Parts: sequence; structure tokens; C-alpha cells
Amino acid sequence: MKRDFTDFSYTDVANAILDKGLLRSTVRCQLRLGGESLNLGDLPNSDAEKAYGIIRSNIARYQTPFATGYAAMAPAGPMPQPMPTASMGVRCPKCGQISAQGSRFCGGCGNQL
Repeated sequence: MKRDFTDFSYTDVANAILDKGLLRSTVRCQLRLGGESLNLGDLPNSDAEKAYGIIRSNIARYQTPFATGYAAMAPAGPMPQPMPTASMGVRCPKCGQISAQGSRFCGGCGNQL
């Protein structure tokens, strides 16, 4: 039996979407270059939530710009300020990561908040 695999970098993934059903879910990854989205379909809800959390955390991890800016130059523009506590989201009871306000699932582990 022969299988073909296509490998995509997290830098090529623009967004991940979790389509949750009653028993089964689908995780769709939209690519930056357009074209057809990647679909992980017919997954049990718990597996889909875990996959979604892993994909979201790796998108954030590998798409974060370097702190030194381009060619070791200082970044242009104002420095980011810490978020006020009123605008912070909910802390995940499973992994402890703070999710965006209004999120239903943890961006780190996919756990339901």
C-alpha cells in the first residue's frame, strides 16, 4: 500500500477554523497562497479540539516576527503596551494559557473554556 503526504509549513497557514458538530468535527486550515484549504474531517470532537489547539499555537509560534526587526534594526513604531486586566480573556484550567476575550476554546491546548 502506498500513501502520499504533503507537508505544509505553519508560516504558509493563514488561519485555522474548527467546525464542531454534535459528535464529529472538522478542522480547516486556510493557506496564505490561496487555493484549496486543508481539511481534517470526521474527527471525534476531543481529537479535533486538540488538533485545533496545536495548530493555533504553532501558527502563533512560527508567525511571530523577530523582536530585533529586520537586519538587527530596532523595530519601527511604538512599543507594545501590556494589556489592561479588564480586556484579558480567560485562563485555561488545563494548560494555564490566557485566551482571547470571548474565546470558547483555548488557543494553546484546544480545551473548552
